Amino acid sequence: MTSLKICGMTNSSHVRLAASKGVSMLGFILVPTSPRYCHPEHAGLYIRWLRQHYPQTKSVIVLVSDNPDDIRATHKTLSPDFIQWHTSLKADEFNRLHISGLIKVFSVQGLMTEADILAYEADYYLFDTYRKGQHGGTGRPFDWEWIPKSLMPKAIIAGGLRPKDILPLVSKYHPYAVDLNSTLEISRGIKSPARIEKAIRFWKKTATR
Repeated sequence: MTSLKICGMTNSSHVRLAASKGVSMLGFILVPTSPRYCHPEHAGLYIRWLRQHYPQTKSVIVLVSDNPDDIRATHKTLSPDFIQWHTSLKADEFNRLHISGLIKVFSVQGLMTEADILAYEADYYLFDTYRKGQHGGTGRPFDWEWIPKSLMPKAIIAGGLRPKDILPLVSKYHPYAVDLNSTLEISRGIKSPARIEKAIRFWKKTATR
């Protein structure tokens, strides 16, 4: 079954809600300029709480950095299940960082080749819509055909997904995970519990397809 990732979590009650409903992955953005910024101390509390109470819900720390030492430090300090890494580093530099749970982010502008993606030795690959000067959370979709179908088992699809997009995306492409963020918000950085639950309902319908 395709996993559901909800990113940009900032509210403890929303974390509890999503975890209690079985959401697969929850993302915490450690980028101070983001409207969805989560302080590292709070992220650490969420990670420990999830591991204790809902270990099936995996934690994802989101970082924007071209310095591998930032990734190593966060991995050591917070011990998340995954680190979603937005970086402009070339593949050979990226691959020098030998830690588990890496998600390499690609900002999609057009057709992508399997070779270009697999040059990065990551556990999973997240595909989001390109927008100049913005790292994710664009609220804008891209053409899913731009992603090689052979890579869908390791693909996390983001880019303005709405709850109603989950069924057609999963039914046709079967990615590893779908990632919702800004479309679940009632204002920038503030999610709606009702929209979170709606996304979960659509996601659970994919189990019967």
